[in-house]
Amino acid sequence: MLDQKEISECVETLCDRGCESVREVIGRLESGQNVPETAELGTGQRAAVLHELQRIMAVYDSKT
Repeated sequence: MLDQKEISECVETLCDRGCESVREVIGRLESGQNVPETAELGTGQRAAVLHELQRIMAVYDSKT
């Protein structure tokens, strides 16, 4: 079972760093790399973080 609280906290931490950083993290996660913030997460949780970051950036990018 995925720990939604852990996922949300990770996403929030990453988003606090700004859009450029989030885009870099998305690229790394998409290519199968890890980032320090996701190192403790399981595969499913990392996938959930990636999906959430992509969703957030899609909304943000549609407004610019």
